Amino acid sequence: MPEPTSNLASSSSHQLPPIEYTPIPSLDSFPETGTPKHQKLTSWDFYRSIGSPKRVVAPMVDQSELAWRILSRRYGSDLVYTPMINSKKFVEGSGKARQKFRDLNFNIPLGEEGSDLISLSSVIARGGRPDTDRPLVVQFCGNDPDVLLEAAEVVQDHCDAVDLNLGCPQHIAKRGHYGSFLQEDWPLIFRLINKIHLNLKVPVTAKMRVFDSVERTVAYARMIERAGAQIITVHGRTREMKGHKSGLADWQKIRAVKEAVKVPIFANGNILYPSDFYDSLEATGAEGVMSAEGNLYNAAIFDRAPDQPSRMYPQAPQLPFPSVVEMTREYLEIVSELKTETSSSAIKGHLFKLCRPALEVHRDLRPVLGSCRYDQAKKGSRECVSSFWDFLEELERRIRIDLEEPSYRTPPKVYPPGSLPINLNPKDDGSDEINRPKYIPHWLLQPYFRPSLPPPTPPTDEQESRRLREERVAESKRGIQLVKEAAAAAEKEKKIPTKVEEVEKNQSDVHQQGGSQEGKRAVVMENACEGSEDQAGQSSEPLAKKLKEALDQARRGKERANLEFSKGRHDSALGIYLDSLQQLPPEDEEGGTSQEEGRDPTDPLLPLLHQEIKDLKAILYSNLSACYQHNLDWENSKRVCEISLKLKPDYPKTLNRRARANEELGGLSNLTQALQDYEKLIEHHQDLPGDFIQTLESQKIPELKRRIQEASTREREELMSKLRSIGDGILGRFGLSCDNFKVTRNQDDRPPSGGGGGGGDGASYSFNFVR
Repeated sequence: MPEPTSNLASSSSHQLPPIEYTPIPSLDSFPETGTPKHQKLTSWDFYRSIGSPKRVVAPMVDQSELAWRILSRRYGSDLVYTPMINSKKFVEGSGKARQKFRDLNFNIPLGEEGSDLISLSSVIARGGRPDTDRPLVVQFCGNDPDVLLEAAEVVQDHCDAVDLNLGCPQHIAKRGHYGSFLQEDWPLIFRLINKIHLNLKVPVTAKMRVFDSVERTVAYARMIERAGAQIITVHGRTREMKGHKSGLADWQKIRAVKEAVKVPIFANGNILYPSDFYDSLEATGAEGVMSAEGNLYNAAIFDRAPDQPSRMYPQAPQLPFPSVVEMTREYLEIVSELKTETSSSAIKGHLFKLCRPALEVHRDLRPVLGSCRYDQAKKGSRECVSSFWDFLEELERRIRIDLEEPSYRTPPKVYPPGSLPINLNPKDDGSDEINRPKYIPHWLLQPYFRPSLPPPTPPTDEQESRRLREERVAESKRGIQLVKEAAAAAEKEKKIPTKVEEVEKNQSDVHQQGGSQEGKRAVVMENACEGSEDQAGQSSEPLAKKLKEALDQARRGKERANLEFSKGRHDSALGIYLDSLQQLPPEDEEGGTSQEEGRDPTDPLLPLLHQEIKDLKAILYSNLSACYQHNLDWENSKRVCEISLKLKPDYPKTLNRRARANEELGGLSNLTQALQDYEKLIEHHQDLPGDFIQTLESQKIPELKRRIQEASTREREELMSKLRSIGDGILGRFGLSCDNFKVTRNQDDRPPSGGGGGGGDGASYSFNFVR
């Protein structure tokens, strides 16, 4: 069965190109697991100690919070994971800020999260068992073994295991370098798991995604097992399968992992209906089945419906699906009674999914739900979610009317979005009529089928042009890590007095050095080489040769890149500029102290070489900026200009390019900096072409001043609007608004001796109440 995010189109017509991976590392290339510091249960003993769970609720950001975990356990879940917690944010900082982040993600002080017993009156009133938050697995993401361990040690006494997220495919995981975006770095993954396995008091588990090939998937899982994971959850989709391109999870790859490892396996993916649980167990051979979105749209996805109608299952056994209103009511009751706060975003996220079928019929209630809020001041009582109760009351009133309407009991001619059923695993015994019916009324919880993407249409000329431009931008960003590293190096680089004045005669857009000047530099450097042997001894010669060779190689690369740029091949030029930067030594090679290298600090060659490297770096970064500008990548253009100017302040071409980038980026601060750069060009570089200076003075600068004035007015108005909104919100509690106060400037501009308020311009103002 497909996952709620699946559709036929995504599994056929939207195939993703295969990703090229490095050779599969041998398992023997990784060290032995090692012996943990603390005695603890492992593998099957651990699995049995937590009740041999088969029905598992997945870690879901802002969705598997305490209230939802309690609800899921009431309806059949054996084991529940916390939402993913960022290990770095969990340990960084100190004091109240860090404690606030921890309390929002896993609240230990209140004693409910990870507790064996949580006393809530709602479950007692229904005649059920006492609530608990065990067994519980706390999931972290991260890419630093020491930070991950520090974070896990905080929670290890309040859970049964700690899980490492290796499956998150979202952009935020790519940006933070965690989740599935670690899966090319197997040694790092091994160190992450092994570090916490050897040092924690509780077992370690891991959740992974599959690769395109079975062979790589199995090897990956065996490496995770060897690192110390005691249970492995396998999501049967690749990293690229997400959103509308989710497709179907590959249960056969999960089975291949199950047959290759010796630890328990949880299968994740394609759990849409309650009956899919049994199909997954049979197809994968896994010890348990994990559900994510299937659980969100039906918290009773793992529950057995009764043989007769009940308040929660009003149409059982013919339609064994829970009531939208009753399940929502029970969730809100749990939220109301907990001391642990549930965020408004989590509550609304759950209600939008639980009530999705009904909200497709009563769409006018969607903004009503969207405006609901959790009231922290009334935490622990029904009033903390009073706005949600009001929404549910209105929804229930409408559903009571719908129940009397015969048309809602038969399949519609056109299904609402997300309600058109898909059954890719039909049964011949007739059970599908009950377990996977073609139509479920909107007052019952049901799966969500993400609508198929529209068929692809040939791109227009404009779209094709945009695509090519985006490809150029993407290509230009391949060196962004180098840029960041160089920025850090430039901050630390020492300033050395210039011994050779640089003359740049070429005024083309891409900087090219004059041949005669290069000749002068070469003569100076050769003379310095001849004299340095007597002054600095043999120890400086290898370093001098190394730096000189690097300079020559980088210069040759710059000349090739200049030629590519002049021919309009800007992406090729960008790559060569980046390669040239890589030829130049970082600070620890070119800027280390002479004592560390065994050099004579008076060696006349080395300061000259340092300055040559520094100047060439500044030019290369400036040229990179020109490439980025041709790709319309203004952010990166500005970024490399900043690096260039740190290396070579007031370099005219870089000032001009940074000003251009800031103009395109817009905004008060960017435009102001652009104006300052243009004014600096006029003031300090009178040798620039006269027509260029004239254009700046007569066109650019007046236009910039006008734009700055507009931006200043606009930002001031936006700020005043925000302040007014805040003021109206506060004054509204007293039946007033900002309109009840009139601000007037006093005739006497001198600040008053007391009262009345003052303005930032030295003037005084009066605030008068107006009825």
